[in-house]
Amino acid sequence: MLSIADKIEGYSILTEDGDIGEVVSLLFDDRDWSVQYLVVDVGNLVEEKVLISTEIADVPIWKKETIPVKVSKQKIKDSPTINLSGPVSEERLTEIHRYYGWAPFRPGILPSSPTTVPGAAMPISSTITYEIVDESRTEEHVSKEAERHLRSINEVNGYYVEATDESVGNIENFLLDADEWVIRYAVVDVGGWLSEEKRLVANNWIEDVDWLGQKISMKISKNRLEKAPHFDKEKQIDREYEAELFEIYDQPGYWL
Repeated sequence: MLSIADKIEGYSILTEDGDIGEVVSLLFDDRDWSVQYLVVDVGNLVEEKVLISTEIADVPIWKKETIPVKVSKQKIKDSPTINLSGPVSEERLTEIHRYYGWAPFRPGILPSSPTTVPGAAMPISSTITYEIVDESRTEEHVSKEAERHLRSINEVNGYYVEATDESVGNIENFLLDADEWVIRYAVVDVGGWLSEEKRLVANNWIEDVDWLGQKISMKISKNRLEKAPHFDKEKQIDREYEAELFEIYDQPGYWL
């Protein structure tokens, strides 16, 4: 099922022994647009949040606005934290993976299913927090993010979108396939301020992303984009709709 990504923000986490916190963002791998982590606010009254790997998350229970996870409430409470004012450090990700017993984090390598690793049961103090040395988005800052290929959907919202011939709008949201925890489409605002003109752009139609310049380049023309159907977030997106969309853009379906 495809869902607006920010719809999941605010969903509670259903652990093995009850609810805890709420989702405030999603972190995805910029190589294949797969969602790797849920960013969760557990109500500590501080800026720090916790990460939960989608490898241990089930499909959201939409009617209850919860996401079941295979871990206890206390385990999440005691988890090492992150600070969203800057990129998550490699050291902190390694620490989080070790704490939960997930496969070791290796930058530049697509993660596999979590497995128990030696020493994983050793608890790590949750009082250690990630400190940002420089919160400005410098070229070095973005370069370090690129090494880990980890991005927040909140960061990418607002990026400029360019077709093959000219600029067409801005990223407004994403469509998420929560069955597989992967982003399928970007929702592009093509009408400007206070406009309701939205279009869907599949992630495999993206030619390049300039993370420092906050710009996404597509391999489709503005004319073809304008001929595509208007996206209505209240309308269910099924395979028939997707097939029609890919035909208009003259692109092969990702499901083929």
